[in-house]
Amino acid sequence: MHDHFSQPRDPDLLEGEQALRRLRPELEALEAPLHSRAIHVPYAVSVLLGVQPTIERSLPLMRRYTPLANISRIANLRDYALATAFVHHRSRRTAPTDGPNYTRLITDARALYRRLGAASAHLADLGLLDAGRVAEIRRVRGNIAVGDGLLALATTLQERWPMVDHCTPIQRHELRHAAELGARLLAAVAERRQQRSRIASFRRSDGLHRRAVSRMCDVYEEARRVVAYIGWYEPDLAPLPSLVRRLAKHRALVEGRSLVEPAEGTMIDPPGGLIAAE
Repeated sequence: MHDHFSQPRDPDLLEGEQALRRLRPELEALEAPLHSRAIHVPYAVSVLLGVQPTIERSLPLMRRYTPLANISRIANLRDYALATAFVHHRSRRTAPTDGPNYTRLITDARALYRRLGAASAHLADLGLLDAGRVAEIRRVRGNIAVGDGLLALATTLQERWPMVDHCTPIQRHELRHAAELGARLLAAVAERRQQRSRIASFRRSDGLHRRAVSRMCDVYEEARRVVAYIGWYEPDLAPLPSLVRRLAKHRALVEGRSLVEPAEGTMIDPPGGLIAAE
């Protein structure tokens, strides 16, 4: 059974999706309240991945000095970072952009719909077509209705073609084109709605974005505390950097809305922790 994530075509995201599949049961099991995190997610992930080799080299020291720490989770930090990056990327997706082919299809379909509608109304005035049926078809609005209307007008004119052939500027090949264009339009609109539905489903999902960020920060902060403790006995072991960029220096990140908003009463990078929710 496939989840609501569309399969990524970017190979850089494939590893993140695989990491998320491995961690998803753990993330879904997290219980509220989750600590709010005021971090720039791409920056935080890049910092974490950058110090990953240092963390891996420190694992034997962690097992020696801090046996009560959750070393298995710390050893899995790369997966937490990749999964968070993947969820963040997917959560920021916007509604599908109308490409040039879709826009051209809409324009062509509406132009032909107006042409066939006007010709059908003239034939209805002459008594050659059912005026009520033509009026009903022409009364529709929206892209799906235009697709249905093209198919309906093409069918109606095709059925009466021997009687209307010499009374309309419409050519028979236009009827075939109208049927084809209507079918293509309906298929394109249906696909576009499915894309919107997948995005909406992701945004209504079970808070994976906040859960992934919270767990990544929790595990990394534990690694920072462990390394800070070991540093008292191993002076050559450098402390791990914070995942937080100073907001006063990087105000553009806030203005760009690229932060996970902190809850009221949160502290930015307090001593010994990333974000402490009060």
